[in-house]
Amino acid sequence: MRSVLLPALTAVAVAASSAEVPAVLVEVDAASRAALLAAVTRLLPGPPPLLADDALTTTSWLILERARRESVDGVVEPGFDLERPEQFRLVLRDGRCELVRLSTGTREVLAGARCAPQPESASGAP
Repeated sequence: MRSVLLPALTAVAVAASSAEVPAVLVEVDAASRAALLAAVTRLLPGPPPLLADDALTTTSWLILERARRESVDGVVEPGFDLERPEQFRLVLRDGRCELVRLSTGTREVLAGARCAPQPESASGAP
């Protein structure tokens, strides 16, 4: 009986340690904002995006849209908004903050950033 329980308990412990939970950034400073920008830039080729200073501090979701080109009178030029917005999710996995690009599943660790599990009140998907 003991030999059956030990592998089962080990498997549960391994599964629990690699589980990921939605997360938010905490104790945000210039270094953590730079880490977030670097991670997004590596995951999403092209020019670096403009990110708000409070990005990922209240929700685990980050949605980026390409800037729309407008004429001088404020009319959006046709043909430039052909891409879907990119969605990212910040997760806490094995004690690390990871940013996941949902369209590809690729991830980047936010080195130097601290995150905590997202509060239940902010868990809604976009």
